[in-house]
Parts: sequence; C-alpha cells; structure tokens
Amino acid sequence: MITETHSQLYTKYTDDAYLKTLNDYSKWTVPSLFPRDVKQGKRYGNNDIEHDFQSVGAMLVNRMAAKLTQTLFPINHTFFKINVSADKLKEMGIPLPNVQVFDEETRQVFAEYENTACKRLYINNSYAQLQQALALLIVTGNALLMRKDNRFVVYSLHNYTTLRDSMGDLLDLIIKEDMVYEALPKDFKERLAAHNKVPHEEFKTVTVYTRIKRVFNDYGNTWEVTQQVEDVDMGVDITYNDYNNPYIVATWKLVNGDNYGRGHCEDYRGDLAKLSAVSGFLTDYEIEALKIVNLVDTTTLTDFDEVANADHGAFVQGVQGSITAYEAGTYQKIQAALQDLQIIYQRLSMAFMDSSNSRDAERVTAEEIRNNVYEADMMTGGVFSNLSPTLHAKTGYLLMQEVDPAFIIAVAAGLFDLELLTGVQAVGRSSDTQKLMEASIEFATIATSLQQTQQPFFDYNTLAKYIFTNRGVPLDVIMKSQEQLAAELEMQKQQQAQMQQQMADPTGAASMEAAMQATATGY
Repeated sequence: MITETHSQLYTKYTDDAYLKTLNDYSKWTVPSLFPRDVKQGKRYGNNDIEHDFQSVGAMLVNRMAAKLTQTLFPINHTFFKINVSADKLKEMGIPLPNVQVFDEETRQVFAEYENTACKRLYINNSYAQLQQALALLIVTGNALLMRKDNRFVVYSLHNYTTLRDSMGDLLDLIIKEDMVYEALPKDFKERLAAHNKVPHEEFKTVTVYTRIKRVFNDYGNTWEVTQQVEDVDMGVDITYNDYNNPYIVATWKLVNGDNYGRGHCEDYRGDLAKLSAVSGFLTDYEIEALKIVNLVDTTTLTDFDEVANADHGAFVQGVQGSITAYEAGTYQKIQAALQDLQIIYQRLSMAFMDSSNSRDAERVTAEEIRNNVYEADMMTGGVFSNLSPTLHAKTGYLLMQEVDPAFIIAVAAGLFDLELLTGVQAVGRSSDTQKLMEASIEFATIATSLQQTQQPFFDYNTLAKYIFTNRGVPLDVIMKSQEQLAAELEMQKQQQAQMQQQMADPTGAASMEAAMQATATGY
C-alpha cells in the first residue's frame, strides 16, 4: 500500500479555482487578508498587494468583524458558564451539596474559573487574532486558529487545506509552513541529516507539513497529529480529543458536500464587484475631467506664447476666441456615478450590519449583546449556528484547559460542559424569557379586568393555562406538580389541626406562648 506524503495530500486537497475567487473578494474588501501570488516564506509589502479604487469594502468588513468579535466574546463579560452533570456525579458516587442549585461557595469557585479563563483572551494579542479570524471568515469563509503557548495563530487558505465528509464534518487537516532550518528542533535536524535533506545555504527555509487526522475508534473520535519536513517523517505523534484539540477549523457558512466554507462576501459579490468597477471608472473619469486643455486657432495672428507667459492685467495683441479652454467629462455624469455608488453603499451597509445603532464601548449591556446577536443571526442567515459549536465553544474549552488541565478530563468524562452565554444560545434563552414575561403581563391584565366585573364563574387557573400555552411557555416549567400540591395541602391540614387544638385548649396555648417568649428573651 502506497502512502501519500503530507505534501501530496496538501496538493490533492487544494482547490486552486476557489482560491482565485477568494483573491477577488479580498481585493474588493481587505487586500492584505488574502493577497494574490503569496509565496511561502516570503514577506510581502504593501507595494506587492493589489489594491482597489475604493476602501468602502474594507471599512464594512473591519466594522463587521469588530462587531461580531465583541458579540461572541464581549469585553468585561464571560461568554460561557460551567454546567455540572448531577446525574453523572451521582452515578460515580460523588454527591453535590444542593445538586439542583449550587451553594454560594461552589458557584463562586466556578465563577472564578470562568472569569480567569475569559480574561486570557486579552493577553498575548489573542483578542486581535480572533478579530482577524472573523475578518477572514467574512471575506473568504474559512479560517484556522491554533492555540499555542497561550496565544492564537491564525491561518488562511494560503496555508492549510481540509477534507470533509458528505455531512461537512472534518476528516483531515494539513497545514503548510515555511520555517528557517536553524529554528527547527534538534531532533528534526537530526532526521533531516539522516536523509541528506540538510540545506547548504544559511537561513534556508524548509517546508513543514502538519497533518491533523480524525481517527474513529470505540471510545470516541480522536485527532492524531503528525509532521513531515521535506517529505521526511519527524516522528511526531500527538493525540487530542474534541475538547483539547488546539486546532480550530472555522467556517462562515458550509454547504454539504463542500470541503471549504463560503464567506459573507460571496453572497454580495455582485454589489462588491460593481462597487469596485464603478469606483475605478469614476476615478479615471474624474482625473481626466480635471485636466484642462487649451484649444488654439492657428489661423489667427495671436501670439500664443505671449498669451501664456503674460502677467495678470497685461496687454497682449490677439484675436478674441482664438484660444478656448476645453474640459473633458461632464458634471452630470459624475453625479450619476456618485448616486449609483451611494445606492450600492446603502445596500452593502445593511448587509454588513453597518447601519445599526450599536455602541463602541467597553461596557456593553447584556441586552445590547443579545440584540446584536439577534441582528447578526438574522442578517447573516444563521451564521451563529455554525460558529457557536466551532469557534465559540472550542475557544471556551481551550481557555479552561489553560486555567486547569484537569477540567478537560472531567469534560471528556461527562462531568462538566460549557453553556454559551452569547451567540445563538443566548438569543434562544432570551426569547424564552421574553415569552414568559409577555404571558405574565397578559394574564395579570386580563385577570384584573375580570375581577372588576365581580363575576364568580371565571376560572383563573384555566385562564392562566390558556394564556401561557398560547404564548408557547411550557407549563411544566412554571406550574407546581401534583406531588407538590398534595404536600402543601397536607401541611395546611396539619396547621389547621394545630390551630383548632390550641383554640380548644387555651391553657396549653398560653403555656406555649409563655415558653416561646422565655426562649426569645433567655429568661
């Protein structure tokens, strides 16, 4: 059986036609995100990047990326909460104090873990890297983040390829990097020397391929990491599970059957292309229109050089009308082009959420975050549903692992999981709470009106069931069970029996009252 090398698989998975399309999206928006003709190991400057005649696309993408980053990972807010599996703990014989509602001390410990983990986003430039990843997702639809040494490294499709199954689940990931030979680990150099792969030039770069392959087994999926340099196996063999895998492969929108995601710009490529074309033509037209050319009548006796060099107010012999100023272009055409661009900009502003009323502030309220998520999910076709389990949740697990490595072991065992507090899940919870509030207000209003009629035949329990059911509120969540009602009824009967006994025995009641007073006063 012939095994393909990592470099061969990288070439096999690469979609060159799709990469060329992404180059256009980047040129129309943020050219530095995905420039053309990027050579591995070679730095490219601003002069090597093909720029457009407009910067509207860059402004829209950068603003949208910043807004989404703040929405998914809000500053001064934790974006997840630790949940415990009470049933799993009971199975293992680990009782919890007040399983349904944690005591204050336990909840405080969890809150400290959550805050410590989320604060790690603001060290080592991690937050900026997340924003860059979201910009890549908006433009190209794909971004790879690797968590290493408590920081993020972001890769574009210039540096990695993927293979997915028909359901869109990741099967294989290969990263291509050019590294200086001298910076390689010692054992890597030794293996290359054994295969006569040592470069002769000083600071020569070598190509490093890292493969992250999904392996199916009886105890769950694992990820095996191997590396090759110049097609030589480096002996790296690392295994991760779904929770501690430091490689986060994020997509903006994934269509079944595709290996790569589709970005937000793809949906609006028509307007972006027109914005680019009209801006280019308008720029050339305006430059040409600003040029003034003097047309001369050579049949006259006017000395044109004398006219050109004459001072202000000088007397020059010549024929009026022999020199005529000519300007190319018309003001009306420029105005028509500007109006066309304004219409395009308005459409793109709505598509890229640039027309919303959002505050750029460090302290944004939870309600503002929920509103931003709702708007983003509506405008982007449910993209949060795709980002939450990949970029969002996986980031939370990796941050928790940095705080306490034992946490991931507990997660893999089913003891804990993370509940996202931002994103589409938060919108769902907010919607449920909103329905409950609306049903409560409606019930209170109608019940008050019916009470004012003083009619005895209204059944308020039935009314409550009717309103809450129509509002979509599950009754089993807010209503008492039959067992609770029976227990309360039994307690009421006992209290009534005690009161009747006290009333039938005044002496006993007086003695009990005296005893209670003595207990309270200490005498």
